[in-house]
Amino acid sequence: MKLTKIEYATSSYSSCNPPTSSSNSTTLNADYEKSIYCLSTFNARETTSKYKITDELIERVAKKVEDLDIIGQIAARMKAAPEPEMLPMMGGYTNESFSITVNGCTMTSNKVTEEMRAVIRMIHDLIPECEVIIDNLVIDKNSMFDDRSAPQPFGFINMSPPTSQTEIKAEDDTPSDGEWECKCCGYKHNTGKFCVECGALKP
Repeated sequence: MKLTKIEYATSSYSSCNPPTSSSNSTTLNADYEKSIYCLSTFNARETTSKYKITDELIERVAKKVEDLDIIGQIAARMKAAPEPEMLPMMGGYTNESFSITVNGCTMTSNKVTEEMRAVIRMIHDLIPECEVIIDNLVIDKNSMFDDRSAPQPFGFINMSPPTSQTEIKAEDDTPSDGEWECKCCGYKHNTGKFCVECGALKP
């Protein structure tokens, strides 16, 4: 059995006030790149880690896959009735999937069994034995593009004029074009998706 890739992904959305969305994924690339890639997202905040894995560790994962008959489990589920991609929950939804590529064939299950979870746990347990490529890199997309005072990505030109707190106080108390008033705390000079005072979502 030639193991090429394993990927586990989960995501959820809650419509509470303010709404939240989150996702997590773990990917083992066992072909050319030979790496473990982990991505965690909460709203617009992403945390990325990447590790270089050896052939010996990949073989240990492949043996675990064979011992637990992961391929047989997914094949049996594919023959059964289609599984729902999203599981409803109060005020939102959650979904989960496990996919594996062996011998050039990719198989996916939207029902993650305990055996599949055991494989993912094993991959995470192997991380301390791997070489670190990226270690918990955090990117907050809200601060990158909604906060005019934040550092901008390379190639991005901020055409907005600088605005100091003194200038804000001297302005009229009503929101200007492009600004909005928070319904939760009453702050009137928000420009991004979330209130800078209380964090509430833009209405």
